[in-house]
Amino acid sequence: MFFKNHLASQEIALLNGKRVLKVIPSENTVVLSNGEKEVYNYLLLATGAKPKLPQNFLIHREKIFTIKTFADVCRVKERIQNISSVVIFGGGYIAVELIRALKRRGVDIIYLTG
Repeated sequence: MFFKNHLASQEIALLNGKRVLKVIPSENTVVLSNGEKEVYNYLLLATGAKPKLPQNFLIHREKIFTIKTFADVCRVKERIQNISSVVIFGGGYIAVELIRALKRRGVDIIYLTG
């Protein structure tokens, strides 16, 4: 409950229980299991594992990030200096810390969990 209240107090949208069915990198959009679409400037996949991106994501690699190592964090930090919104997918510790850091920068966040 604390975490949910904390997210709300930081104006972070928590979409719990909705799965990402499709990512449309050419439109900067994710399609959720309830049919809704969420638009992003950048999509960060914070799964805590080493993800394998589908082949069609690779042409949009400059706007889709995965985080596993400190080097990944540095790469993301360098690339997202002037973003206004982001969709974060992943329920792990890295996702939570990323949310906190981006929120401090004034970034609008949509947080998706499985």
